[in-house]
Amino acid sequence: MNFQFSTKTYDLFKWIAVIVLPAVATFYAGLGALWGWGNITPVVGTITLADTLLGSLLQISKVNFDKQLTNVTTAPSETVREVGEVVDDVVEHVVDVVGEKNMPYDADEPPSHRKEN
Repeated sequence: MNFQFSTKTYDLFKWIAVIVLPAVATFYAGLGALWGWGNITPVVGTITLADTLLGSLLQISKVNFDKQLTNVTTAPSETVREVGEVVDDVVEHVVDVVGEKNMPYDADEPPSHRKEN
């Protein structure tokens, strides 16, 4: 399935799935037990099955939305590589300006092995 709810519809259905249906099922089960109503198990089971179906549809919609969002916001790997190179250049420049003697740790050591000078 490749569908996606609108934000308003998603929010409404999520509220129904997370709050309303579980509350209705619990309420019916509790009152049914107290008042001796019949068919408690089929009614609560039907509500729970409907809630499970709605939750599944919400998850499918969320996955499709996340895929769409990821396709829009993911930077190409070349851009990421260029940003990494710029960061490396800035770090090298800072070390040149400050001087290695003034660095609080050895920049070549991994963070867990750094010792204060």
